[in-house]
Amino acid sequence: MSTTNSSVSIVLWIIGGICVTWFVWIMVVWSGNQSNYNTTVSQESVKNLLASKGLNVCDQNDLDLSGTPGLVSSKTLSVSTSCSDDVHPMNITLLQFSDEASRNAALQRAATTHRSGYGLHSVYAYGPYVLTIQGTQSLANQALLSEAMGNTNES
Repeated sequence: MSTTNSSVSIVLWIIGGICVTWFVWIMVVWSGNQSNYNTTVSQESVKNLLASKGLNVCDQNDLDLSGTPGLVSSKTLSVSTSCSDDVHPMNITLLQFSDEASRNAALQRAATTHRSGYGLHSVYAYGPYVLTIQGTQSLANQALLSEAMGNTNES
């Protein structure tokens, strides 16, 4: 009987450890990407920030994400260091929110859905905007985006 209790205790400790690790990971990932919502930012300043690191906007398309709480606008930006046909661009979803609570809720959703598949530095907050990397992208382009967002002290 004591062997059974000991085995159950070990399993419970392991499950507890996994839960704590997951919780800490989510909090670190999400809190690391909080930003001051009131930072004055426009779509043009986001594009300029990307361009400052050599990431040119090659194409952009509007997204229809109607029904998303607090969403003002949504676009997909195809960015690359070169907009030639032989270079695969990095796709970034640019979401603008009308209020901080909606933006933070989107960040939390992204932290639990996007990051598991796209890596640690794939979701950023910049003022009222949330930027997410979509799909498998060039590590060099991801590094440039991470550096650009790091320069804002907002990521």
